[in-house]
This record gives sequence, structure tokens and C-alpha cells, in this order.
Amino acid sequence: MVSEAQVAVQGGLALMTGALYGYVARNIRNRRLSPEARAANLTFAVWWLALGAVDLAAGALNLATAFGFRDVAIFVTYVNVVLLLICLAFWGLTYYLTYLYTGSRRALWVLGAFYGGLGLALLYLIAWLQPTGFDETQATLTLTYTHQAPPFVGTLIGAALVIPVVLAALAYGSLFFRVRDRAHRFRIGVVAGSFLGWFGWSLLSTLLGLSTRYPGSTALLVVNQLIGLGVPVAVIVAYRPPRWIRRRLDSATYAL
Repeated sequence: MVSEAQVAVQGGLALMTGALYGYVARNIRNRRLSPEARAANLTFAVWWLALGAVDLAAGALNLATAFGFRDVAIFVTYVNVVLLLICLAFWGLTYYLTYLYTGSRRALWVLGAFYGGLGLALLYLIAWLQPTGFDETQATLTLTYTHQAPPFVGTLIGAALVIPVVLAALAYGSLFFRVRDRAHRFRIGVVAGSFLGWFGWSLLSTLLGLSTRYPGSTALLVVNQLIGLGVPVAVIVAYRPPRWIRRRLDSATYAL
């Protein structure tokens, strides 16, 4: 069982991660770009901003839990909001990577419809499960339900979220072998590699059911936290590389 101290530590880490994501969103949003590229760049900022909001909410809730807070209605509301934020985040990132690969805006509304529909389906699933209270054997706030969904439902949800963005990251990463500019190759390699590693691990973890098989695992928590912190740092380096990296790339200009 996860101790209340561990829950508090997790809450603090989530708050710091959320703040880092917000910082990345701010830096992405403030980039100077052409009008056409600005819209796609905004969806990339939406990805980081939505993730930051999820972590900030999770951190606040974990800290409240560590001090004995229990409210089913608030927690169900939190779950619903988080699900919608996650769908919004994945829409933003998938569209951004797709735009970088195709240079076309046509995928904006198609992906919006897909992730919007997925968000509504998730809200329906929570309502169908009918939350009844908390599992008091767990230190973390874990809901109990009237109905139980088959195990494959969680796998399908994870796949629906992750597979489109993995495909988009693979397509974007393939540009590494087409461009000749060293600065662009560096950015493509770092950004595509970071997201492929992140979501590849997420997809593998979902398919293997690691969180279910090893609930409260400190090792799993550490790995997830390190990846969650490492990717935004890598993205900052890719878009705002230190001077010594710019010298090696022999370039001072970084466009979209």
C-alpha cells in the first residue's frame, strides 16, 4: 500500500512537473513564426499547457488526499476534467507533428473530431461505470464502481490515445533522413526521438498492464517521473539549444 507520505511526495512532484510543462508551453507560445506556422505552434503549446493543468490538478489532489481529504463528487469531476484535458493535449500534439510532416492544415478538424469523440466516449464510460465511493484499502484515492469494464477496454483507450501520435511522430522523424540542414536534423531527431521514447514506453506499459500488475511500485513511479521530466527538457534544448550546441550545428536560426 502507498503511504500517505508517498502520496504527498507524488503530489509535490506532480506540482513541479506541471509547473515545468507550463514553462515549456510559455516558451513554445512565444516563438516568432510565420502566420501559417503560428497556428500549429499554438496547438503544440496547448499540448504542454493541458498536460501542465493535469499535473497541477493531480498534485493538488494528492496533497489534499495525504491530509485526509475525501469527496466522491469532487474526485469524479476531477477525473472527467482530466480525461478531457488529456484528449485535448493529444489532439494538439498529434496535429502539430502531422503539420510538421505534411505542411497541411487539413488534419486539424479530422483529429479534433477523433479526439473529441474519444473524450465524449470516456465521459460516457465513467457515467456507465457509476462511481460509488472510494476503495478504503488504498492510500491513494481509488474509486469503486457499480459496473466493471472488461480489461481490454483500458488497452483500447490507451491505444486510441497513443497510436495516432506515435504514427505522427514516426512520420515526422522520417524527415531526419530527408533534410540536410544540421540544425533541422538535430531538432527533428531530439523531438521525434523524445516523443517516440515517451509514448513507446506508455504504450508498452499499457499493453503489459504494469500499473495494474505492480500498483504502488516505486520503480515504476520513478521511471514515469524521469521520462515525464526528461522529455520537456529535451524539447527546450531542441528549440532553444545552448550556445555550444548552436556552434556545433553551425546555425543560429531555428524556424518551425
